Amino acid sequence: MNTDNQVMDFLKSLTLLYVEDDEAAREQFSTFLKHCSRLLITATNGAEGFEAYLKHNPDIIITDIEMPIMDGLLMANQIREQNKSVPIIVLTAFEHSEYFMKAIDVAVYKYVTKPVDVSRFQEALLAIAKRLMIEKQRMNSIVTSSNYRWLSDLLAPPMILGELEQDILKSAIPMQQNIGSAEFTSIKLPLNIVLRRVYYSFKQEMSGRLVPLAHVVEKMAEPALIIQSLKSGRVVISEERCGEEIAFGPNGSLFQYTDYLEQITKLDTSDDIDAFIVVIGKSVLSELLEKELAGRLLVGLHTEALPSAAVNCVPQHISAILYSSFPNALTGNIRKLFIQSKVLEYISALAEHFANIKEDSRLASPRKQVISQLREELMHLEGKMPTLDEMGRRYGMSTRQLNVEFKILNGGQSIYTFIIEHRLKESHEALLKTDLPMKIISANLGYSHVNNFIIAFRKQFGYTPGSLRRSTGQSFHAVPE
Repeated sequence: MNTDNQVMDFLKSLTLLYVEDDEAAREQFSTFLKHCSRLLITATNGAEGFEAYLKHNPDIIITDIEMPIMDGLLMANQIREQNKSVPIIVLTAFEHSEYFMKAIDVAVYKYVTKPVDVSRFQEALLAIAKRLMIEKQRMNSIVTSSNYRWLSDLLAPPMILGELEQDILKSAIPMQQNIGSAEFTSIKLPLNIVLRRVYYSFKQEMSGRLVPLAHVVEKMAEPALIIQSLKSGRVVISEERCGEEIAFGPNGSLFQYTDYLEQITKLDTSDDIDAFIVVIGKSVLSELLEKELAGRLLVGLHTEALPSAAVNCVPQHISAILYSSFPNALTGNIRKLFIQSKVLEYISALAEHFANIKEDSRLASPRKQVISQLREELMHLEGKMPTLDEMGRRYGMSTRQLNVEFKILNGGQSIYTFIIEHRLKESHEALLKTDLPMKIISANLGYSHVNNFIIAFRKQFGYTPGSLRRSTGQSFHAVPE
């Protein structure tokens, strides 16, 4: 499928909001827009348009300017308070400079004069769709950027991944001929898991040396578990962020938990190296295993801290699952499905082995009861939050021990993160179902000032508490935002 077809298909998966007060114009242009979208929402004025935006969260907004009740630019301004990036296209029969300047103020994507040239308008929609598609691909990739600066051949250009790492990618790794050769294969799986395989073959006369391969810098969309398992050979990693040098081989896999990786990879040329690398984000790991099991797995691997790295001995029958994930006979989508099934089987086997064998020694049953009791108490606690020292004294544990063991049972979530998220969810319900003043709600949640509550609420949900109440038709005890 070529890029133009991909963009058109992506456009047809989007929801559009079209706001126009002229009934004839609205019906005529809607016929065209319905063919360009998955769902078209229409409104007859800015007030209706804003309500439709809050209800449907459209991907693209198209609006007239001069309308009764609320004009299009005022609606766009209100939408911008909620969402700084949603594309807005303004249609108008006038070319007033005043309108044009106001459109610039609310960051309108395009200003189109009527009568609309449908062909040019479609080009504008496709340009927006292409931008949104690229942004979605970037957000959906656990590795947002990846830069390999080759030390094995200083004249070779760096390998830069990220958006390119969307499908199966094969590349030769630059290496001086007197050292040997290497090949890099990468595949992004549907569940946003990245699997890589790197094979290094060394010339016999180079045996017994430690050769620098690359300076690697990678950024993740979220904290991720990175697993490096060697079927053969030996690798030394100089981890610049943690300040550690770690050697591992077939008897021990390297597990790293990080959102940013900067390291130098060195190769032991005594044997050819067959390396398998898995990158899986915390959110996907928690979804696959559930939060508690994912948290226990990180603890069992000694990677609960961010960042952290540890070498663990993995039973051979578990590693063999990963090593069998690259079939020679299969191609296309069948191959990707096979690889994904093997990676999921491997992750499940790791969880069963490392999470369960550590459970009794790291968190005995009485401790589970203590943490469960603490969790229940925190869910019903109002007002100022106690300090970790106060909680530790109450439950007879050190603050570090209390926080670590709380994370085990809560998918890696710290005590304070748990309290804040739980209280903000409660405030969301209170704003929807009660007429309590925002000052009272924020005080009950332990905020010293209502503005601090508003900032935390916006950060959690993407909109302010006041806008939530306005969207439900409430206006009780308004607080300036």
